[in-house]
Amino acid sequence: MPEAPQHEKTLIKVIIFATAVSFGVLGAIMASMNGFFHGEVSFHFSVGSIVGFVLGFAAGWLFWKVVFWKRAKDEAGSNVK
Repeated sequence: MPEAPQHEKTLIKVIIFATAVSFGVLGAIMASMNGFFHGEVSFHFSVGSIVGFVLGFAAGWLFWKVVFWKRAKDEAGSNVK
């Protein structure tokens, strides 16, 4: 299997990082939001916000790591016959 070009490796890193940050921000917002269903929306930054960010970041990072790991495994398996 030929080595991936440098620009493809860089793009994959950007995709992984951007998704992880986006999921992290979403997790922090979800943890910070209060009273959404009662019509009194407010945000309160707390330790839960940080935990939400870390968990969201990890979920976004892990998602793409699994996708690209699976892709590499499938490509490696298809070359062995």
